[in-house]
Amino acid sequence: ESKEDGPADAEEAQALFDDALRAHEAADYKTSIHKFKLLYYSFPKTQIAHISAYNVACGYALTKKNQHALDWLELSIKGGYDDFEHMRADSDLDGLRKEKRYNKLLLDN
Repeated sequence: ESKEDGPADAEEAQALFDDALRAHEAADYKTSIHKFKLLYYSFPKTQIAHISAYNVACGYALTKKNQHALDWLELSIKGGYDDFEHMRADSDLDGLRKEKRYNKLLLDN
């Protein structure tokens, strides 16, 4: 579902990103995850995709879906998201800190 009906251009992508961020900030994680996934699948291999994948990971972590969160965190890192200082400090990811996979993902970086 998230692979279809995504934004057609950069302007629509920015508007969708802003909407997704507002939903995330309002703790509407189901909506934010869906919108960030639309961006990820619509613009793969771009910076907005990697940041969106990171935000999907945050949404899943906040809803205690740790394995999904780790999958998306890994996607974001492999795609090029490299703000490791932010990842280590972001309270959205607090629920992942004791996960071995989380520590392995950040250990090498």
